[in-house]
Amino acid sequence: MDVFVQCGGVRKLRLFKLESDLTVAALRRQMAGDIEGLAQCQIFMEGDDSPLGDEHAIDSTGGVAYVHVNRCRRVEVTVRFSGHKVKRDFSPAQTLAHVRRWAVVKGFGLGRDQVGDYLLLDAGTGERADPDAHVGAFASPCCSMTFDLAPTDRINGHRDAPS
Repeated sequence: MDVFVQCGGVRKLRLFKLESDLTVAALRRQMAGDIEGLAQCQIFMEGDDSPLGDEHAIDSTGGVAYVHVNRCRRVEVTVRFSGHKVKRDFSPAQTLAHVRRWAVVKGFGLGRDQVGDYLLLDAGTGERADPDAHVGAFASPCCSMTFDLAPTDRINGHRDAPS
């Protein structure tokens, strides 16, 4: 099984391969030496709120799994938009697409049909945040992160797909 790992403060995915033992303990053994501070970190399946124990099997879809490794159990996310800001704690393994959906619909009360009209920008750099990235990849070392919610580019009134 291919296991793609995203770590706290690191936006690039790392690939590890598990053969027969598909447990968190086996993944930890394989990551040992490659991930600094691994002993103090928790391992989450992508999108899950609770960390996995070492005895848990890693779930996969089609032989591929996405996990997040982070010392933070929760990440305080602030999203700013139009002079207002909303805050909520998320699992470090939650995707930024989920955060964007929450911010647009529940945080700022816009319609579900408007989610695609906005994107998240890293408030520190102004760069577009990859919607598939995990919250924890942006939240190091302080277990918090701020994003700006911005409209997607429009050309002649039509939304341009973010790059």
